[in-house]
Amino acid sequence: MSVPSLTLCMIVRNEAESVADALESAAPYVDDMVIVDTGSSDETPAVVRRYTRRLYRIQWNDDFAVARNFAMEHVRTEWILWLDADEQLAVVDESRWRQSWTAKARTADAVLVPIHNYYGPVVDELKMHVHTAVRLLRTAAKLRYKQTVHEHLDVGGKSVRLDPDPLQGAVIRHYGYMDHARQQEKSARNVRLLEKERARPGYDPWIDYHLAVEAYRRGDYVQAYDHVQTSLKRFLEMRRLPPALAYKLKYELLLMTGSTERALEGIELAIRLYPDYPDLHYYKGLFQYGQGQFEEAAKTFTECLRIGENTRYLTLRGTGSFMAAHMLGMSLEALGKPDAAARLYERLVQEYPGFEPPAARLAALRQGKGEA
Repeated sequence: MSVPSLTLCMIVRNEAESVADALESAAPYVDDMVIVDTGSSDETPAVVRRYTRRLYRIQWNDDFAVARNFAMEHVRTEWILWLDADEQLAVVDESRWRQSWTAKARTADAVLVPIHNYYGPVVDELKMHVHTAVRLLRTAAKLRYKQTVHEHLDVGGKSVRLDPDPLQGAVIRHYGYMDHARQQEKSARNVRLLEKERARPGYDPWIDYHLAVEAYRRGDYVQAYDHVQTSLKRFLEMRRLPPALAYKLKYELLLMTGSTERALEGIELAIRLYPDYPDLHYYKGLFQYGQGQFEEAAKTFTECLRIGENTRYLTLRGTGSFMAAHMLGMSLEALGKPDAAARLYERLVQEYPGFEPPAARLAALRQGKGEA
């Protein structure tokens, strides 16, 4: 069973500290590399040339879609793999990856790849946001990108065969959120480009969502909420279904700012649109717990566990597993059921030893009983 030929495509600029790891991770699995440099002033070009001679330097014109499309015009293989310089391809099961990739390449034009977005000071498998995104494209489909920043595929009326099930045996690991200085620099650039997009007549409401995300990352939660509300409103005005992750961001912001009045009513409507999104149920449970509705909260956290981790959406790891289970334990404690809570905490300590809250609660319960 032959594996389809594959080219790694990347857009880089001043990425000397991370680009080697990205290229090294993909090198065993690709047949070619096309790297587009938009104006590096550091050692990035020299690092790239250690892996490929196909380095193209173009003038930066504030448009990521142009850079991506330029790269794809130089691809000679059957398929394209996209990585960012702060990402790495991790093939965790090569046999499974080859089987999955080969099967999907026979029938699809675009393939979803799981992406793990790490946050915090160190890499922790329990601290990540997980989602899937199209990162594998059939060259012959001639798909191209649009929008200057947070660019996305322009289907343009084409009949594109998207495989609904993600690639198996491999993930993309994203480390960019861990580099705060670099993230602040990129955020300032993104905001500038997003504001330019927003000035265009009839701009896409995704622009408001991305502005909300940038405000969230710099800690301006009030502005982030204003932007996400504008995004949701404009999606509805344009008779488009608002994306699930916009609702996720809205209710996460309400939790963070303590603005929970009438939040339950609104999140119920969001859940009706996306009933299998564990994060929305988890936030609903936190609202209920915060308002003293412990019986209802316990039911909601149980529903989170029933749904499980659903990577169809951008999801915070744990909302369908260990975090929901911990909050179920907290709800049981509040309902006067410490023994049931303790059993749950004991299981979590065994299954997720790196997740500390259950161990702390278990110790507190044992101390209350006078246990050593």
